[in-house]
Amino acid sequence: MDVRTKVSQLQNHLQAENYKFVVDECNKLINKYPDNSFFYNLCGLALQKSKNIKNSIEYFKKSIDLDTNNIAAINNLANSYKLLFKLDIAEKLYLKALKINPKYIQALNNYSNLKQQIGNFNASIELFLKALEIKPNQTNILFSLAAAYQEIGNFKKSKEIANKILTIEPKNASTHKLVSSIINYKDENDHLTVMEDLIKDTTLKKEQLIDLYFALGKAYEDIENYEKSYENLEKGNKLKKTKINYPFNNQVKLFKSITKTFEDLDLESFKKTSK
Repeated sequence: MDVRTKVSQLQNHLQAENYKFVVDECNKLINKYPDNSFFYNLCGLALQKSKNIKNSIEYFKKSIDLDTNNIAAINNLANSYKLLFKLDIAEKLYLKALKINPKYIQALNNYSNLKQQIGNFNASIELFLKALEIKPNQTNILFSLAAAYQEIGNFKKSKEIANKILTIEPKNASTHKLVSSIINYKDENDHLTVMEDLIKDTTLKKEQLIDLYFALGKAYEDIENYEKSYENLEKGNKLKKTKINYPFNNQVKLFKSITKTFEDLDLESFKKTSK
C-alpha cells in the first residue's frame, strides 16, 4: 500500500473514531518517515479526539518543529491548549496562525469561539464576521454568531441569523432550539408548527430529537399547554439519559462542534512532503 492510500485509510479511521488504530499506524509511519510533519499532526489529532490532550500537544509541537509554518498543526495545538483551559497560550497560537494567513478560517473561527468562551462577545462577533466574509454560508459559524448576539441581548439579530441557518439547513435542531429560546410563542407560533412537523421526521438523529423535544417543551409552556410541555421535556430527558456524552449546555455543544469542524489534517502539506 502506498503512502497516499494509507493516509486516505487513516482519515477514514479517524472519521470512524478508531483513534487507537490511527495512533498506532501513525507511529509506524513516523518511524519510517521521521521528518514528515504531517504524520505528527495526524497522530496528534487522533490523540486529541480520544481526549489524550497532553500527548496530543507533544505531537503537534513536533509537527511544528519540523515545519514552523504548518498552520494546521498550530491551529490544532491551540485547540488542545483551549481544551485544557490554557487560554492565553491558545490565543497566542491562534494569532500566530492568523499572522501566517489572516484568512485562515479554522483559526479565525476557533479564536472567535475562544473570545466567546471568555465572555468577550463583541470581539468574538467581529471575528465571526471576518470568517463569514470567507465562507458566508458556513452554518457552524453562523450558529456561533447567532449565539453571540443572543448573549449580548441583540435577539433580533440572533433570530435573523438563525433563520438564515434554517434556510440552509431546515433540520438544524440546535438552531431550532436557539430560536425557541428567543421567541415568545404566545406572540408568534409559526415556528411551533415547523417543529411539530420536523419531529415526525424518522431520519433525525438522537441529538436532533433531544434538542427538538426541549424546544417544543419551551414552546408549549409559552402557550400554557403544560401537558404537552411536560410530555416533550420528559421525552427529551429520557433520550438525554441514553446519550452518555450529550452536552447539556449550548456553549459546550457549540465548542465541541467547532472543534470537530475546524481541526485540520493539512493535506496540502502532506502532498508537498510526499512528492
